[in-house]
Amino acid sequence: MSGDDPIVVKRFAGLVGLNAEKVLSGSDIAALSDDALAVQVQSVDAYGRLAPDQKSRIVKALQSKGAVVGFLGDGINDAPALKVADIGLSVEGATGVAQAAADMILLASDLEVVADGVEEGRRTFANILKYVRMGASSNFGNMLSMGGSASIALPFLPMLPMQILLNNLLYDLWYCPLHCI
Repeated sequence: MSGDDPIVVKRFAGLVGLNAEKVLSGSDIAALSDDALAVQVQSVDAYGRLAPDQKSRIVKALQSKGAVVGFLGDGINDAPALKVADIGLSVEGATGVAQAAADMILLASDLEVVADGVEEGRRTFANILKYVRMGASSNFGNMLSMGGSASIALPFLPMLPMQILLNNLLYDLWYCPLHCI
């Protein structure tokens, strides 16, 4: 999507390796209803000479067909589409309006940063799940013995709260360096 002429958009898309056989212009989009646009977005490769509201209409049309839409913009005219998209991306040197409308601001001018962030987020999430499972399984025995059998059979607590915390700390020191990588 661009505010540039459709011919320029088609040429630029070809230079970066995108197939842009079908390009819609802003005037074409203005003539379409929202339902007709939702049908058209499935077969259109690129868009040119767009107004800001047309960019957000295209994003909404894609979302109506079940697509998860990410939008990268750096200008004031990109703000409506950045706000409507599922994830709005802007860059460090973008206008303040675009940065305010974006969900994420890229500090490097490379989309590989997003892929690296997703990969790191998945690794962090997996480590959190490992830790929660480990903590739940190690504390299950303590809580079962404290809450159930020990309170009925013994006139004293089998483990003091400080002992449980020390046990958790020692287990964390052993478990995380080995498994949370």
